[in-house]
Amino acid sequence: MISTTERTATAADIIKRLTGSTYQSTAVDALGWGMGPAQLGIDAAVTDAEQLGYVVVSELRGKKMVALAPLFTLVYETKDGVKRREPSPARAIETVGRVVMRMADREAAWNIQVFDAQGHDVTFDFACFRG
Repeated sequence: MISTTERTATAADIIKRLTGSTYQSTAVDALGWGMGPAQLGIDAAVTDAEQLGYVVVSELRGKKMVALAPLFTLVYETKDGVKRREPSPARAIETVGRVVMRMADREAAWNIQVFDAQGHDVTFDFACFRG
């Protein structure tokens, strides 16, 4: 029999577990199922993932629920060609977007767009792009 030692869960464990889920959200107390040895500190790992912007936490019928945060793709042009920031959470788009807007102010970036998972342009949903 192979022995598995339980270990503290990480934000990456939470993201991996939710990525494989068929449900839109999962109860935090049910996350341990399917996470292998990452059984300790699940609540703290969910909090870390939420602070990083990769998950959203809500409450449903008295249960703490967690779901993957929506991801967005940032696209812009520079003299070196088209640049893409592949699917990233909103927090990362806001952070990188501020830098891209400073580049735009210096005319070093243009044609800036942000797309949601369905391909819709949501650029102006982000504060960093609302002039």
